[in-house]
Amino acid sequence: LAVADWDAAQAMQVIDEKALVQDAGHDTRVELRRLLQEGGEGLTEAYRLASRISEHLLRIYYLSKRIAKRIVQSQERIAA
Repeated sequence: LAVADWDAAQAMQVIDEKALVQDAGHDTRVELRRLLQEGGEGLTEAYRLASRISEHLLRIYYLSKRIAKRIVQSQERIAA
């Protein structure tokens, strides 16, 4: 919505979620390692796929954050 509405307040919410996203990524990696250590058929492939999904989600967040920063900067210039 921040992009569709060009809303600086919503954009700041995206930027402020950094710690939450990083913690979720860390927790996911820890859990994936635990599952991999348990072994079992198919877990290596599941680990690989889940790891790639986690990486893609982090990339989506970082790209979203870059867009959000541009929105905030734009709104600051308009206000000045």
